Amino acid sequence: MINLSLEKILIGRKWVYKIKYKANNDIERYKARLITKGYTQLEEIDYLDIYSFVAKITIIRQVLALASTKN
Repeated sequence: MINLSLEKILIGRKWVYKIKYKANNDIERYKARLITKGYTQLEEIDYLDIYSFVAKITIIRQVLALASTKN
């Protein structure tokens, strides 16, 4: 359970599923991603917050390289 202060509201989220097809209509792969329902944000409270649930391998490599240089 997430504890929020009284002036904050929890932004909803949902899964979006997609099927990618090849040129000959064979299924190439299934894709899924978790998105937030940004239309529930309030301008004075949490409108400028940005949420991203995707971690790409290039970002992970950059973080590890930065961590190794900073010990």
